[in-house]
Amino acid sequence: LRNVQVLTAEVAAIDAANHTVTTAGGDTFRAGILVVAVGAVPNFFNIPGAEEHALPLYSVVDATRLGTSVTRLLDRADREPGTPVDMVVVGGGPTGVETAGALAEHIKFVVTKYFSPELAARCRVHLVDMLPTVLTMFSPKSQEYTWRRLAKIGVQLHMGVSVAEVRDDGVTLADGTDIPGGIVVWAGGLKGGNLLAGSGLPLGKGGRVDVGTDLAVPGVEGVYVVGDAANITDSTGAKLPQLGSVAQQAGKWAARNIHAELNGGTRQPFRYTDKGYMAMIGRGAAVAELGRKRLQLQGLLAFLSWLLVHLALLSGFQQKV
Repeated sequence: LRNVQVLTAEVAAIDAANHTVTTAGGDTFRAGILVVAVGAVPNFFNIPGAEEHALPLYSVVDATRLGTSVTRLLDRADREPGTPVDMVVVGGGPTGVETAGALAEHIKFVVTKYFSPELAARCRVHLVDMLPTVLTMFSPKSQEYTWRRLAKIGVQLHMGVSVAEVRDDGVTLADGTDIPGGIVVWAGGLKGGNLLAGSGLPLGKGGRVDVGTDLAVPGVEGVYVVGDAANITDSTGAKLPQLGSVAQQAGKWAARNIHAELNGGTRQPFRYTDKGYMAMIGRGAAVAELGRKRLQLQGLLAFLSWLLVHLALLSGFQQKV
């Protein structure tokens, strides 16, 4: 578009009151309307050692770092026969469940083939969460299926006990239990991006900005916050989770409201189309609860649905192929 200018730079500060953005290079940009979509960062909840020793999994950089760490751990264990190889995943939500399942199947299919069955037999994956069950946003039926499937592929579940400390060799739970871990993966939650803290915007739960139903910030004229940086309530009064589908729809809706505002129209409350939830557990296994009425799928059919949805979300024809 001729009237769109794209700039790439590291943002150092946001001043919501003055509608300015300052880059690390010292340049400042001012606008009549400011849209903040800085995303989220891992929330370690001030647990000792978590930020220093745990590996988050919320970006491509995080994924690359985790993959390298797993390979390094396995290489070292392969040279040390008899040594146990433990991996701990903290967080029983979709990210934690999918990661624990992927690690367990990596051991079953990849380590057995490319290292040795003996090494695979020494590997254990632990899933830890302070809540008593996995996937709390899902139905009890989906939770039960997920629990059984994780146990079947060898994941050891430690539920209902919070993490008190993360060390470089594992975690300590609140009940005093020590779980060894050459790798600790952090999937314990997110908070609003670090730039929000100094932006002058009022912060709510999770370090995110509470926005109105029209996605604008109450009391701060001309500022919108969308995606994982916002606590969003839709037109029905429902508090929406931090999901990609919420972020996509909120971004488009904010654009419509900005267009209306610039052309003398009225901003409209955000109407969210609830497409449901999905989580993959392993090869041929997933849970899906589709639409507002939550059509429930488990197993292979849910897995195929998960693949089709993620295929559809890829941005280009070449990527889809």
